[in-house]
Amino acid sequence: MSDIGERGAIDILARIYDRGQPIGLGHDCGVVEWGDDYLVVTTDVVNRKTHIPAGATAQQIGWYATAVNLSDIAAAGARPL
Repeated sequence: MSDIGERGAIDILARIYDRGQPIGLGHDCGVVEWGDDYLVVTTDVVNRKTHIPAGATAQQIGWYATAVNLSDIAAAGARPL
C-alpha cells in the first residue's frame, strides 16, 4: 500500500469493480449490487504517523479505524440488511 498509496489502490479497485454500479468506488462509500440488495463498501487509511497519538493502545487504534469507516457508511445513509 505504501508503494501506490490510497488513491492508487482506489483507482485499481475502481477499474475492476466500478462498472455499472449505482455509486462507484472513490467516493466516501461505494455501492455495489449484491443480489437483490446493495452492498455499501468503504475503507479509510489509518496512518500511525498522522492519525494515531503516541501511546495509543491496539484497542484505541481499532476503535478509531472502525469509527471513521462506520461514519462514512452512516453519512451515505446505509441501513443494515
